[in-house]
Amino acid sequence: MDDDPAPMVFRSAAAARGWMELVDVKAGGYVAIYTADGRKVSIVVRENDFELRLTDEADHAGLRRMMREYHARSELGGPAPESPVAYANNQLLWHWEHRWPKWPGWLSRRIHGDGPVQI
Repeated sequence: MDDDPAPMVFRSAAAARGWMELVDVKAGGYVAIYTADGRKVSIVVRENDFELRLTDEADHAGLRRMMREYHARSELGGPAPESPVAYANNQLLWHWEHRWPKWPGWLSRRIHGDGPVQI
């Protein structure tokens, strides 16, 4: 989002699309969407819906720059991973460890599984 420069990490385009809101998409709120291999994803907006489409265009340098800039401002600590996959897995692990509310172990495993999603 342009008003929240923190990169979000999702296990799939479908998961990202499920999180995105049409009103934000129509307002142009998403400035860059990448796959883990640096390919750009475009947003195709319809009247009452939108679709994410994988493009042939790649911007590895832009993706790595965004990762480094956010990592420097984040609570993650340590050096920023250079690999987008390592970065994504680091983000997913952090969100797993800091999820709220914390449910009893048996319920958490039923809802979230045994650990964070990894790419």
